[in-house]
Amino acid sequence: MKNILITNLGNRDLQIHKDNVRAIKELYNDDEKMKDILNKGRLEDDGYMVFSKIFRELTQKILEYYPKGIEYIDFPIIKSIVKKVEGDLENEKLEKIILMVTDQQDIKHNGQDTVYLGEIIERLHRDKKLEIGLNQSKDNIEIASFCTKSNPSDYDEMRKFYQEKLSKEYDSNKIFLNITGGTPAMAFGLLYNASINASCRVIPFYTKQNTNRTVKFNISETLRKDDDKKQICEFITKNDYMTANILLEKYNNKYGVLEGKYETALNMVKAAHARIQFDFESASRYIDKAQDYDSGSRAVCDRFIYFIKELQNKQKIYLLNELKNNAIYEYENGAYTDFLGRVFRSLEDIYRFILIKKNILKINENDNLKLNKAELESAGIIVKGKLNVPQMSTILEKILEKESEEYKLYIHCTKMDKLRQIRNDSVLAHGYKGVSKDKIDREIGNAIEFLGNLIVQYKKVFNIEINDDHFYDKNGEFNSHLIKLIEEI
Repeated sequence: MKNILITNLGNRDLQIHKDNVRAIKELYNDDEKMKDILNKGRLEDDGYMVFSKIFRELTQKILEYYPKGIEYIDFPIIKSIVKKVEGDLENEKLEKIILMVTDQQDIKHNGQDTVYLGEIIERLHRDKKLEIGLNQSKDNIEIASFCTKSNPSDYDEMRKFYQEKLSKEYDSNKIFLNITGGTPAMAFGLLYNASINASCRVIPFYTKQNTNRTVKFNISETLRKDDDKKQICEFITKNDYMTANILLEKYNNKYGVLEGKYETALNMVKAAHARIQFDFESASRYIDKAQDYDSGSRAVCDRFIYFIKELQNKQKIYLLNELKNNAIYEYENGAYTDFLGRVFRSLEDIYRFILIKKNILKINENDNLKLNKAELESAGIIVKGKLNVPQMSTILEKILEKESEEYKLYIHCTKMDKLRQIRNDSVLAHGYKGVSKDKIDREIGNAIEFLGNLIVQYKKVFNIEINDDHFYDKNGEFNSHLIKLIEEI
């Protein structure tokens, strides 16, 4: 991969040393227009520059007379940048310089354009006459230019220009930026696009006016960090903790972070992902680690731990509520096949819990369920083979009183029967047909409301309450605290 320098050219990039002003004027003494251009300038320290509004004319004339007079022109800003770049590279080489130049179509406003300056530099390079301080990078360096004909003061146009022209350069080893020349919009376009899109380290430089001293800016790394953090936070708000985990570890490898907050955030993300996968043992282990690194996170972690313990202890209402929230999570993320799996798992549990309540199923000393066949036979019900969901539904239909809360819960559950064929035709069961939101909603209406009402009915039947920790809420306490940690690392 290459090390490249991308430089915005401005009308301060070409200067004439004060000791050469008289000589260059005498050289072009026969050209009245050139004499007029050279007379409209000013001295700044050691350099002489023509007025910016006639810079295009000056460079066009120099190119017209090329190579006449090139010994009198200088590029002090570019020299200073190159010196700084080569110092940063140490034993590596700068392999490419990209010149960003302007050539506006509006002749009323194109006097400061740099298109001809770019051509002068490229021509000097081809003729091996370019003196810009290249040392270890002098041999085989490539110089290219990209030109915009748009208004260089238009921020939107410049953002698009740099995005289009530099897209193939981002997979480099290091990218150096010279944001000294050009308009503020050009500096923004270069900084923003390179910082956000490049996969490598981006280092911006700026040369101070009048001193030609070049300094390195940290703004590019700040932009990259902010953008990377923003991406991590976006995945957290979607409850996509696996992707957040991957990006968080990459962030640490790229920049280095505050260890305590990073370890807390990383373990919270891992705990969250484990919980969504019903891996409560791993979730408990990771959340315990999170508490060790950051005392400010303990209150949030404690609430998470409390619910994990209830889930590990197989508390029925907690498990059912977790299953409901997880089903909604899958539904909202478009995983409709997985949603069906959760729905039918909850149906099985609800039927089983009602049968236990009605003494049709009993829990033995080994925590296994046993069918009370005597009770069933007294009701004229015979069950053959292993008890399954359709058989449980038949039993409940026969034994429940029609006005009871249990029966209301059962009837609400039977609405899921309409989803059975969709499930059977999918990869969850015997087929390969797809599952869509439209298919689900067509059978049970609003899926989120349906599952919410299911839990409400269950609570009535079993006279039980649960203080949901709102873990699955995208903007809930857990995610909000996690995002705060990410912003602070």
